[in-house]
Amino acid sequence: MIIICAKHGQYPIDHSKLHPIGNGQSATLIGASEAFDISDDGSLIWLTNTDLTPKVVCLLSEPDSQQTLGIQEIFAGPSLANKWDVPGTGPGEDPRTPGIILKVNTGVIFTGGSKIAEHGGINEDDLHTALLLSFPSFEPQTVRVAVSNQQVAPSSKHSEWTRLSSRLSNRRRFMSSRSFRCASTTIQFNKGSSPGT
Repeated sequence: MIIICAKHGQYPIDHSKLHPIGNGQSATLIGASEAFDISDDGSLIWLTNTDLTPKVVCLLSEPDSQQTLGIQEIFAGPSLANKWDVPGTGPGEDPRTPGIILKVNTGVIFTGGSKIAEHGGINEDDLHTALLLSFPSFEPQTVRVAVSNQQVAPSSKHSEWTRLSSRLSNRRRFMSSRSFRCASTTIQFNKGSSPGT
């Protein structure tokens, strides 16, 4: 099986919706001494202290903040933990997970330059990318159902398992039609059985 796909999309696909916002705006709004952010077409925010999360979420929820950063949705606390690992350094927590993730409005990218697209967010243009499959037994067709890159590994694993099962089945058919002489004993494999059964 041959699989061709992109590891991520570029956002926005429709350049007329482009709305650039300066880099580092999230940390600047929160306070650079309290936060570090990586912002492309979404914003990942690590706080110096997880106890600041409720206060920062309230700040980001204010209409002025929502407008400044183009915020569509804020993931923090339970809403973040339902989708990703729990941030923090304690048992069962992951320090790589940001304390707050911002999903931004369509077209918003964080750039101080002349970029017309970005990647790394959780918007539709980032998550739904082209996927091309080739396999000798496939009939040519276009599938218009949304797929995700997360489906590639299980699909290829299933394909490999199907191919392996077919090879084993063919080998069993071959073996079931043969007799082997081992020393003074004749071993006969019956159809549907395998050695050792």
